[in-house]
Parts: sequence; structure tokens; C-alpha cells
Amino acid sequence: TVAAGPLGEGQRAVLSFGWVVGAADVRVNGRELGRVRFPPFELDVSAALVAGPNEVEVTVTSPLRNRFVGYGLS
Repeated sequence: TVAAGPLGEGQRAVLSFGWVVGAADVRVNGRELGRVRFPPFELDVSAALVAGPNEVEVTVTSPLRNRFVGYGLS
């Protein structure tokens, strides 16, 4: 849970991941906002934020090559 204040005119809230190896799916307050796969690994979450507590959910999926390596080891 992340607390947020009201956004002013022209302001936006951006979730920045720094670096993602694979893909990150983002949901805020139950609303799917998108998938981050390529630099700059940022997603505008302004449309889903409310003033007060916000539930942020990130699901990271590893790259497909990791799955193939795992199959080769089993």
C-alpha cells in the first residue's frame, strides 16, 4: 500500500523500476495499467491513483530464455 496526495494540474505520478529483466505487469487499485518491458522501465500511474492509500501490485515475469534453460536442466 502506498499513500498519495492529490495531484495538481499538470502533475503526474510515475512508477519507475530502474531495471527490469523480463517484464513487469502493474495494477493499481485493481486496475491493470500496463506492462513494462523496455527502458526506461517507467509507467504513468496517475489515472489510477486516489488521494490516500493505494494498492500497488507488480508481477514480474522472467525472460523466456530462463524458461528454456530450466527445461534443459530438468
